[in-house]
Amino acid sequence: IGLLTIILLTFTIISFGQTDQQLKKASDLFKQGSEFYKSDQYDKAIQSYTEYLKIRPNVPNGWYNRGLAYYFKGIDPAKNTTESSKRNLNLAIADFS
Repeated sequence: IGLLTIILLTFTIISFGQTDQQLKKASDLFKQGSEFYKSDQYDKAIQSYTEYLKIRPNVPNGWYNRGLAYYFKGIDPAKNTTESSKRNLNLAIADFS
């Protein structure tokens, strides 16, 4: 049983591991999202963070930052109807959760 556990653990690590190239792309996407966020380009920030989360779904900073982008997009009265504002704020809450 001990050998089987080691084999399964090794398979799990290998199958869920990420290559250096994937990690580099994720890092670039996160930085890009942050730059868009800083310049109030929330749609582009959300898009970058979403792509980041496809690579690094278990990293809380990606969810938090995308949640912030949804939040600030949701409270901008110039860019929202009441319905779209509610949708963005609900998306923010989901990401924070």
